[in-house]
Amino acid sequence: MNIKIRVVLADDHDVVRTGIKAMLEKDPNIKVVGEADDGLQAVALVRSLIPNVLIIDNVMKTMNGLEVAKWVSEHEPACKIIMVTMYKEEPYVRRAFRNGVTAYILKDDVQKELPIAIQSVLRDERYWSEGIQDDVLEDLNVVMSTTEDDPLAHLSDREREIFYLMVSGESRPEICDTLSIALKTFDSHRTQIRKKLKVNTDTQLLQFAVLHGLVLNEQLNQ
Repeated sequence: MNIKIRVVLADDHDVVRTGIKAMLEKDPNIKVVGEADDGLQAVALVRSLIPNVLIIDNVMKTMNGLEVAKWVSEHEPACKIIMVTMYKEEPYVRRAFRNGVTAYILKDDVQKELPIAIQSVLRDERYWSEGIQDDVLEDLNVVMSTTEDDPLAHLSDREREIFYLMVSGESRPEICDTLSIALKTFDSHRTQIRKKLKVNTDTQLLQFAVLHGLVLNEQLNQ
């Protein structure tokens, strides 16, 4: 008799969990033993059910997927973590693997790649979607080979000041007034900040800040 692979699903959308569960349980060796619609519930289920695999979305209530992954990797290291997300940019992929995620799957690739990812992580292998670009993986390999934990390590002191003012919600004129700089100077710094952090918009900059614990999740909804 084969031992079933015990899976906990965590996603705040019922329809997503239902679809993934139906797909996985076509395999008689996989059993979904628990479902969570927020981060704290996911942690509680991992603690009580001791699954082999946790499949989790990045964006969750109470605790986001990255926070859950960090907790699980530290307290239940035998549980393999697969993140299913829409974010394919390097900062998200990097933070996920640093927080203990073993496989990183884009939502568009779930049907094709999730079963493969489960088998990979159970062999203690990392897995990521084909949709993640090679240059992102190259950046990830560089980052994972270093001990640098400061996500703003490449910013100058002035760029750090501007970064924190931007993600705190200050407008362009307000920042220029606070720092006594010209609008053109601000624009030049903002361009360099985006380039160094590999983001294209102020919204992505705020997402980067939340991802790295530099601001609270609530600021995304302001």
